[in-house]
Amino acid sequence: MSTAFKSFLVRLLMFSALVGGALAAWNAFMPVWRQHPLSWALFGFFVVITALVHYILLRSGEGDPKAFVRMFMGLTTFKLFIFLVVIVLYAFANKALAVQFIIHFLVFYLLFTTFEVALLYKHFLPKR
Repeated sequence: MSTAFKSFLVRLLMFSALVGGALAAWNAFMPVWRQHPLSWALFGFFVVITALVHYILLRSGEGDPKAFVRMFMGLTTFKLFIFLVVIVLYAFANKALAVQFIIHFLVFYLLFTTFEVALLYKHFLPKR
C-alpha cells in the first residue's frame, strides 16, 4: 500500500468522522419524517466506494497521465450510472421513503465526491 493511499485513508477517516457526526446530529435533532432508516448504510457505502475509487485512480496515475484521465472519466461515468440505477431501483421499490433516500444520497454524493476530487487534485498537482 502506497504512502499516498495511506495518507488518503487517514484523511478519509477524519472526513468520515466529521460527516458521521453530522449524520448523528441530523438523526438526533430532525423529525422522523426527515430521517432515513438506511442513512448509516448509505454513509458506509459512500466511504467504501470513495476509498475503492481513489485507490484505483492512484494506481492508474502512476503511469501514463492519459491513462489516468481515461480511468477517471470512465470510473466517474460508471459510478454515476450505478448510482442512478441504485436510486431508481430504490425509488420504485420503496416509494414512501424515496424522497428521504434521494436527499441523503445526494448530500453524501456531493460531500464525498468533492472530498475525493480535492485530494486527487492536490495529489496530482505538478510538484515545484
